[in-house]
Amino acid sequence: MPDILRSLTRYLKDPPPEVVFEIATDAVRMARSGQANSIESAPLGPGVISPSPLHDNIALPEPLQAAVYRLAPSTGRRRKQRTAAVLLPDNSAHVTVLEFSDLPDNHDEQRALIRARLKRSVPFDIDTAALSYWTQEAAAPTGTPAKGAKVRREVVVATTPPEIVQRYEAPFRNAGFEPGLVTLASLACLGLVDHRGISIVARLSGVVLTVLVKQDRILKLTRSIALAETASPLDEIAGHLFQTFVYVEDNLGRGAEQLYLAGFGSMESQALETFPDEFKVPVLVLGGADTGIRGYLKGAA
Repeated sequence: MPDILRSLTRYLKDPPPEVVFEIATDAVRMARSGQANSIESAPLGPGVISPSPLHDNIALPEPLQAAVYRLAPSTGRRRKQRTAAVLLPDNSAHVTVLEFSDLPDNHDEQRALIRARLKRSVPFDIDTAALSYWTQEAAAPTGTPAKGAKVRREVVVATTPPEIVQRYEAPFRNAGFEPGLVTLASLACLGLVDHRGISIVARLSGVVLTVLVKQDRILKLTRSIALAETASPLDEIAGHLFQTFVYVEDNLGRGAEQLYLAGFGSMESQALETFPDEFKVPVLVLGGADTGIRGYLKGAA
């Protein structure tokens, strides 16, 4: 299991969830745990979901509830709820990677320190926000570390107003599920990336581009960008990717070695034709719109 998904699940004492759902702007997808070929989909019309950490994401709750019921009909009152993992749209939460040179071991102290670091960088009340995080060891520095030097630790943090999470969870609870793990589809997508070294993942979901940088087992950067309505979206995507390649060169000491595409749909063939020459790296395809749920299934296997 990749470190990111291992970190997400290591604190769960219950058995793996029975099913996993992925919510996107165009559909709800569902698969049974351990069955990568069992993915089913229920479409959503335009305007049902508008992902953002700044406002209510679910404009039309009835179609979303109907899609969940179509995939997993409610069985009414049960003595024991069914368990589910729920993958949210990429832009529904603020995700960042923080570096600490002295991170306390106590979880309450960790959360307080993380909230303090985020206070000026998130556009909502961080003190009341829903917050999920996991730690990863920073890449080993070159040379011999000084005696007594503190170990750098990098923390991946996802946070959003609690009412946004509650609204996403509601249709699943109404259908008799207990969402035991809630995370973002883009983070789950990383379960499909096997490359050791520096990789860049560009994932499209609706009009949102999520760019992730992974160095070996460590997530170094994640950004979600709402694309403008332009005649040449691939040009805008290339511009964001160019900035990411420059970031990697400037901050990680060497260039990215692979570029992965996910969810590019009708733009996939053109991207495969132009991006290798533009960025001077191999360009591979992770898959289509279901890479979040497939990444989760692979990582949890």
